[in-house]
Amino acid sequence: MAGIAAGVFVGYRYLLPAAVPFLAAWVLASWLEPVARRVERRTKIKKGVTGAFLLVCLLTGSGLLLYLGAGELLNQIRTALVRLPEIADKGLAILDRFCSTLERNTGILQEDSRAFVLSQIHEIQQNILSFVGKDVVELLFSWARGGLFFMSGLLVTFISTLLIIGDMENLRRKIWDYSWLVGTRRVVKRLQKTTVLYLKAQVIIIFLVAAVCCGGFY
Repeated sequence: MAGIAAGVFVGYRYLLPAAVPFLAAWVLASWLEPVARRVERRTKIKKGVTGAFLLVCLLTGSGLLLYLGAGELLNQIRTALVRLPEIADKGLAILDRFCSTLERNTGILQEDSRAFVLSQIHEIQQNILSFVGKDVVELLFSWARGGLFFMSGLLVTFISTLLIIGDMENLRRKIWDYSWLVGTRRVVKRLQKTTVLYLKAQVIIIFLVAAVCCGGFY
């Protein structure tokens, strides 16, 4: 058990991050290769060229959506910061009403409860500022490392996708020729058939139960 757990941990910690770009490249190539093959058949343009164009369009569109989403988020944050004094005034008005109600019901002076709440808010603000001040440099370096790893993975994914698109047919043929995959394909086909039969049986049972219930109500 300890060996299995250690193997799973090592694979998850070290092997999986290295394999993610290649898995993503295989998925992208599986989506883009049929389109590139049809374009090559009709226009004689090489699959690699079409695949590169489609991949650039896909990455550009994803980057544009990410940029627009980040811009909208920054706009919302900027709007909230501009309205911060107004929000603070509303918060203080709500606090005054709450403290006034508390004084009528419990006898605690409004000034005392208000000063206590404001002191707690100030303490929380100071803790947040001290935490941010200590860890902001480490956070920036962490973001920089993450951005570097992301760009490296993106480059590996881009190159791998183009290579897989150009040689997809040979790769599929070699994969399907492996003997140990024959049994796996049989098991998958049986599971598919069994799943379809199970779902059909469940649908029939549901309709029968619904019919019996409707008949009972009438």
